[in-house]
Amino acid sequence: MQKRANDENEKPTRRVRGEGSVFQRPDGRWVASIPLKNNKRRVEYYDDRKQAERARRRMLRELEEGRMVTGRDQLLATYLDHWLGIQKEVLKKGTYSMYHRYLTNRIISSLGHVKLQDLTGDMFQLLYSKWLKEKMSPNMIRLIHNIVKKALDDAVRLRKLLMNPVRDAEPPRAKEKEMQILDAAQARKLLDAAKGTPLDCLLHVALLGLRRGELLGLQWHDIDFERRELKIGRSLSYIQDPDTGHHEFVLDTPKTTSSRRALTLPQFVINALSAHRKLQQKKQSHAHEWDNLDLVFCNERGGYLHPNNLADDFDRLLKSANLPDIRFHDLRHSAATIWIALGVNPKVIQELLGHSDISVTLGIYSHALPTMHKQAMDHLDELFGESQEKDNQV
Repeated sequence: MQKRANDENEKPTRRVRGEGSVFQRPDGRWVASIPLKNNKRRVEYYDDRKQAERARRRMLRELEEGRMVTGRDQLLATYLDHWLGIQKEVLKKGTYSMYHRYLTNRIISSLGHVKLQDLTGDMFQLLYSKWLKEKMSPNMIRLIHNIVKKALDDAVRLRKLLMNPVRDAEPPRAKEKEMQILDAAQARKLLDAAKGTPLDCLLHVALLGLRRGELLGLQWHDIDFERRELKIGRSLSYIQDPDTGHHEFVLDTPKTTSSRRALTLPQFVINALSAHRKLQQKKQSHAHEWDNLDLVFCNERGGYLHPNNLADDFDRLLKSANLPDIRFHDLRHSAATIWIALGVNPKVIQELLGHSDISVTLGIYSHALPTMHKQAMDHLDELFGESQEKDNQV
């Protein structure tokens, strides 16, 4: 008991002066703080202690190497480079790679030489106009706008800016893409054309509404044949590492919890998966080398299937079947539209697709909902029309 009392009264070990500190605020946030010149300090805020401790070490390293962003005089390029370093510690690899690519190629290349305090909304507005003239997609411009807005919101929070100039710029309105889909008859034709090809089983599963990354990240232990259940808990991406410039496969959990879901499999998909597993086991037994990644859909050596190869094979199959030229991702839209035509409840469709909110589902597939409206009215006719006819006869 005496030992425990001594432990509780023992003061925490103090860091050497100049190493900074990590502490928790009353509001629950964790603070990483290091000393600068002129009795100033550099402070960053995080959700947990580990993030704050990593930030403290990173800031000390940047200060020692002369890369520390310490004021509004810093160039936008310097600040964004620093901000990306922070994001690398908290974002998924794919998201970080996207942020890095757009900020480096589009923002830093154009406005990187401007000081933070000299930035204006007009600068970004002119940049958006220039991109539109270059035929850049309005949706892409909006994406870049939101990334920069997030970065400079953090600059305001860190007191490097009084206000965010990007908020004074208006990105172009989002442009709805015309959705290309297969109807039920065309989807059946696609499956018939795929029989005996490497895409046979993959397309059966794709028509359950899975994303491409979810398909390519599926592993055999995700499938329970007895319960006819498929669990989706990871996604495969093929991204460029900004540090090395090399492309790599990254298997990671989905971005949102709603994307992690379980699907009950129809019997025709169970049959396709069973046949596919037997074929894969036979290939594995005859292969000289095999990557034991437990992948459901893999290349000839058991490794990750390259998304470009999948797209090429899919395009050839569409042409051979004389079907519309659609993207592979449009199979997901096709599945949702077929469900709507069958009268499946939109809430169920939301859960099958892994959307975070039903408004997302309704927004994307509003074009197909009139079919459900007609079905609802037809059901009312069946329910009440017959009794009205009897009243008229009386």
